[in-house]
Amino acid sequence: MFKIDKIHLLLEALRKRHDRLQNETEEGMEFKDITLEMLTKERPELLESVRTEAVKEAVKNERARVLSIIKVEHTEFPGMKMEAITEEAIEKGTALDVALASMRAKKFKDVEVAANKGPGAKTSTMHLDKATAYAKEHKCSMTEALRATAEKK
Repeated sequence: MFKIDKIHLLLEALRKRHDRLQNETEEGMEFKDITLEMLTKERPELLESVRTEAVKEAVKNERARVLSIIKVEHTEFPGMKMEAITEEAIEKGTALDVALASMRAKKFKDVEVAANKGPGAKTSTMHLDKATAYAKEHKCSMTEALRATAEKK
């Protein structure tokens, strides 16, 4: 994704310099006819300038992406242990909306697990998980396993 952005930025910078190049190119030659090889041979300083601008823009965009992910983690999910998701999103180049969806899914799962715990429950295993394991171990029906693993009130 980063290479595509870099190429896009390079092309955009080339378009911005169209007017200057048009005056300096051979007569009858169109801007669309200019190739990377031509720029490398005939105008290396222009190519370097375009590359420098593209890198600056890419770095600026990457910083903004990383900061937005970190800010979302700290503002929307304080103290909810989202560090692993944040680090993975930053390392993989994940977009903010995808990272936010992952954080919300973790939050939902954490809330669901906490809601399925009975008062004073010490394990995070849900009743259905216990029953499934019980059914496999004792080779019985799921109904029998659910009854056997139900917490007594």
